[in-house]
Amino acid sequence: QSIIDPEDLADFNARKNALSSIAAAQLVIKRQDSLQKIAAMPEAERTALLKKLLRQLRKEQGLKDEEPSFGNTGNSYTGNQANAPAVDLFSTGNKSDWYFSNTALKTRGFSEFKAKWGNRPNTDNWQRAAVIRQQQGQGRNQGALATQLGNGNAQPEEFRPLSLDGLKEKLPLTTEKIKQSNDSILHAQFEIGKALQDNLEAYPDAISAYETLENRFPGSSIEEETLFNLYYCYKKVGDIQKMNDTRRLLETKYSNSKSLAIIRNPVAADTARKQEGTPIYENIYNLFIEGRFEEAIASKRAADSLYGKYYWSPQLLYIEAVYYIQQRNDSVAISVLNNINSLYAGTPMAGKARTLVDVLSRRRQIEEYLTNLKVEMPKEDSVIDTAPVGTPMEQGPVVARIPAKTDSSNLKQPATPAVRQPAKDSVQLAVKKPTTAPATGTSFVFAPEQPHFVALVMDKVDPVYVGEAKNAFNRYNREKYYNQTIEITPLELTNDIRMMLMGNFANAIDALDYMEKAAKQAPADIIPWMPAAKYSFIIITAGNLEVLKNNKDLTAYRKFLVQNFKDKFK
Repeated sequence: QSIIDPEDLADFNARKNALSSIAAAQLVIKRQDSLQKIAAMPEAERTALLKKLLRQLRKEQGLKDEEPSFGNTGNSYTGNQANAPAVDLFSTGNKSDWYFSNTALKTRGFSEFKAKWGNRPNTDNWQRAAVIRQQQGQGRNQGALATQLGNGNAQPEEFRPLSLDGLKEKLPLTTEKIKQSNDSILHAQFEIGKALQDNLEAYPDAISAYETLENRFPGSSIEEETLFNLYYCYKKVGDIQKMNDTRRLLETKYSNSKSLAIIRNPVAADTARKQEGTPIYENIYNLFIEGRFEEAIASKRAADSLYGKYYWSPQLLYIEAVYYIQQRNDSVAISVLNNINSLYAGTPMAGKARTLVDVLSRRRQIEEYLTNLKVEMPKEDSVIDTAPVGTPMEQGPVVARIPAKTDSSNLKQPATPAVRQPAKDSVQLAVKKPTTAPATGTSFVFAPEQPHFVALVMDKVDPVYVGEAKNAFNRYNREKYYNQTIEITPLELTNDIRMMLMGNFANAIDALDYMEKAAKQAPADIIPWMPAAKYSFIIITAGNLEVLKNNKDLTAYRKFLVQNFKDKFK
């Protein structure tokens, strides 16, 4: 059994699905062609063939070769049952008087029972259980032939008694049935061309499929679309002559069609296509972000079947990959991330995707390292060893030594951070005079000199992506604020609103400085995969945070910020 490389999994699944749809369409064509061939036979030959088929099917189901007769049953008595002569089950006279010796009666009873109750396996007979299961499997396979002769009757094929008239009824012998059969072939042939064109990009094979359709069904109900697809495929293979011939045919037969308008003005058509598909994928994007994963995946599959990769964005692919990582489906996640690298090489998201692929490829190794990490208590008066610089893969297991417990009374208390005064040229806060009254716990208090948090506020964002946002800001802080400790704490304010508190900063000026820089970097470098409409930034003191946690009124707090920090919040 061959193993598919993770980076090839998406292409493998795409080809598999395309080939499955092509195979199904080919079966439809083969079945309908066979039925039409039988229907076109002279009646005598057709009847002989159906009788032969009927005997084969009856034999496989354990029935007699001959069809049941509903005429003379061998018992000529038709009078009153009360006056009926007694039947001696052990009579040595005429065997036809006994039910189980009368072939016609047994066959009729078997058929009537089967028509009412269907196939009833004799599960009590354990010695024949395997044979019955095998016969049922063969029945399903042979049922393929009976199904080929079927036309979608409500009653399942296996529950209907086999008869010559029943088989004849399923053949396209009338004008209406011939039209239905031809329509099945027409649409199946078109689906083959579409799969070859859109999913496999096998344009020469698609051309062959479309030309077969046009030759067999000229002037069909889908001729305009078939000719348009032929034009596109001829263009892809560089057959200018046939491309121009097809365009002239469209101009002759479908002069006011949408297809011809697209050929004449492809730029306008492309714009219209974007207007058609963009909202669909934006909705899929939001479904992922909001954690409605099953709905998002189903919608994306349906949209991809119509638009292919046309509307994929690196942001959409990234959040889809994050979901698969959370599900520990790393192979699928890597496949999705590789699509970013192949479709959007050179973009910032491609770099993030490559990093994530590298981490996922070493996930087991990293997890083993963390599992084997040992922490030992050192002897008294020992010092903390500085671990060597390098990645866990380069260092090997690290032993962290923690100093012995000391008397807390001897420890110096950290000095209260001084309020940072802005430079003369810095932007001054347009503030009211600080409130002198103590906080009541029910209203917000303006105190710019107090320590502040910067909060990333997210609206209807699933915890999976809240965690990914935390990782992204941790990376940003290590890179831009490597000499400063910035703690990040998630907070669920309501069912829809989640916050990520960062800090704390010495005062409002420091918090605003961090917020403005982070807000500028977030869309491009920190969380480019999160829609801008899904998040915003605020600053808040510990006291006001407690008030907000109690009243849940984020709108009121935003108004408070606008009133007290002019030009910083809108």
